[in-house]
Amino acid sequence: MSERLLAIDFGRTFGWCYDPYVKGMSGSIYLESDNEGHRYLQFHRWLQMQFNQGLNHVSYERPIGYHQPITIKPFAFYECTVLMMCACYNVSFSCTYPSTLKAYTTGSGKADKKDMIKTIQRIIPDLELMDDNHCDAVAIWLWGNDNEAQADEVKRIKDLKEKKAADRNKKSAEKKAAKNQKKLF
Repeated sequence: MSERLLAIDFGRTFGWCYDPYVKGMSGSIYLESDNEGHRYLQFHRWLQMQFNQGLNHVSYERPIGYHQPITIKPFAFYECTVLMMCACYNVSFSCTYPSTLKAYTTGSGKADKKDMIKTIQRIIPDLELMDDNHCDAVAIWLWGNDNEAQADEVKRIKDLKEKKAADRNKKSAEKKAAKNQKKLF
């Protein structure tokens, strides 16, 4: 698992989470300005501070099916900013879709906000959720940690298989060499 995973739920009020089990390590932030450019700048500055403090991984939710320019434009900016920062700081990232996150969290890809909030409150009873954005960020964090743990396990299994294959190839080469040496005598 990451030493420092940041989960973000994009929006004018965006949720964020480093660790939902520690008070003050998750929440939501309202981007106050009515000027779209200023909101983007607020988000960029906030994200820059997070990267400056050191991150290992960023997970976020990628909405699908939003075809209205009013929704696509801000989301595209937020995602682009995250991807650019990840590239600049050599930080890995992962994203999930809303239905995948809902299914992971509640068991149903069609869960509503109330179901998500109830489930997160059941999983982490001491957490005081600020709003549904905070809730989604916590769910993304839980998914991101599981996703990374699964990726680590997949890599470990792959490395083990590669080592076994290399050992088999080495033994096979040694047998062939021994056989060829016997033919010479």
